[in-house]
Amino acid sequence: MSERTVTIRGESIVLDLVRDGELFVVSTGERKDEVEVLSISGNDAELRINGRRRIVPFHTEGETVHFALDGETFQAELSSGAQIRKRRQHEHSMTAPMPGVVLEIFAAVGDVVAKGTPLLILEAMKMEHPISAPYDGIVEAVHCSRGELVQPGVDLIAILQKEEP
Repeated sequence: MSERTVTIRGESIVLDLVRDGELFVVSTGERKDEVEVLSISGNDAELRINGRRRIVPFHTEGETVHFALDGETFQAELSSGAQIRKRRQHEHSMTAPMPGVVLEIFAAVGDVVAKGTPLLILEAMKMEHPISAPYDGIVEAVHCSRGELVQPGVDLIAILQKEEP
């Protein structure tokens, strides 16, 4: 068993990780997830997460792996003491999870968006990756244009988060 520290939205969580062949059991507190690596082809990993088959696109840069899952983008450091954290430079902005071309932009400055609203589609590794609003808010800026090639970590859209009542 090994421990990994995961940081999502600024919160650090310690995960216990047990590997049995291609199966990984990831647990924290009461939650336990089983992740099985079915195959890796090019920059796509075919995984079974808690019995559900998923294709997870990824991109490596040195000892860092960038990947997207359920509308969230992450980066994992592969060096000893590995750490996985949310790939956002600012909590209020959206960044490119991997190199790609902007196919469509659905949001404009001033638009009011709800959590989960599609903002744009990025084509990377021969797949379309929708980028959605992580929370309710107002689009402050659109930092890309249709057809533009963007690199990982580049801010695409900035959203001013709606304050809770």
